Amino acid sequence: MNRAYLVVIAVLIVGIVCAVVVVRMKVATRVSKVPKPTQVVSQPTTSETSVSPGKKQPSPTSKPLVDIPIALDISQPLDKSTATQSALLVKGTTKPNAEVIINDLETTADSKGNFSGKLTLDEGDNPIVVVVIDSDGNSNEKEIVVTYELQ
Repeated sequence: MNRAYLVVIAVLIVGIVCAVVVVRMKVATRVSKVPKPTQVVSQPTTSETSVSPGKKQPSPTSKPLVDIPIALDISQPLDKSTATQSALLVKGTTKPNAEVIINDLETTADSKGNFSGKLTLDEGDNPIVVVVIDSDGNSNEKEIVVTYELQ
């Protein structure tokens, strides 16, 4: 391989890495701005309290609500797939009306949880990061890579 070709490949790789870092920083900033729920839900558990001498009776206590990541499925494109056109439609499902961020594109899932967004690919490997955030601040994130090859 000639030296110029290797330099071009190195520049493309550095560009892709920089793009991933910028997207992750934007996503981290976006997710950190969403308030997390602080509600405490009472759930019966058993701890013993004295009722009368020699007898113990279970009493309810409270445990904090645990955050569970919301559903996120990227149906199109498949991870590690190859595209022959620069225009790419990303589709998937999540929680209804959740905020969806596909790289730098912001959109909202419909009432059934479906979302889509168009991206323009660069030649070579293209990381695609999808982040979803619901109204309670619960979130999920998935990353796939699509390779764009010129025809």
